[in-house]
Amino acid sequence: MKKYYPFVSHLVCLSLIMIFAFAPNTSFGKGLVPCGGAGEKPCGFADLVQLANEIIKFLIKIGAVLAAISISYAGWLYITGGSDKKNEARAIFVKVFWGFVMMLAAWLIVSLVLKSLGYQGVGIDFLGNIAK
Repeated sequence: MKKYYPFVSHLVCLSLIMIFAFAPNTSFGKGLVPCGGAGEKPCGFADLVQLANEIIKFLIKIGAVLAAISISYAGWLYITGGSDKKNEARAIFVKVFWGFVMMLAAWLIVSLVLKSLGYQGVGIDFLGNIAK
């Protein structure tokens, strides 16, 4: 594993640099919530839920990127490695799959709880219009 560590660490660092380099371009200068600023309405509970929505959307996007990186690394191990590396790659595939499933299940549970409490239009909607 030590001979692959520099490759993986460089890949992770490059990915984080790319994420944070392009993050300001995607925000278009708006805040996390449209309240509390100069000339804006005061913040309420719906704005707190919207802040949680923005944070969860960001974490899900980061989780998807990390899952893609992990799957590519496992595929690289599977293709280039011997039998012991293939077993390690299979274990990585399984862990990434179940981690991604748990992440999306947590999103679904939070979204369903919020919608059942009556917070329509403020729920977790990282999928866009599909979740509304």
